[in-house]
Amino acid sequence: MEEIGFYVMRERKRKKMTQEELASLAKCNIITINRLENNKNVSYKIIKNVMDALGLEINITKIEQPQN
Repeated sequence: MEEIGFYVMRERKRKKMTQEELASLAKCNIITINRLENNKNVSYKIIKNVMDALGLEINITKIEQPQN
């Protein structure tokens, strides 16, 4: 399964957008876009803003509890 950052980067590049342009549309900063594209921790709100800015939807099909 691909990570969300892969899809964000692919769609951003397909739309010929820079990270800076996406950050502006998503109301966050370029460091946050970079973190998301590299699959680092970012908040759900940021993910939603970025996905909305790219015209993508989030579809969560499975939530798992971490095993200790």
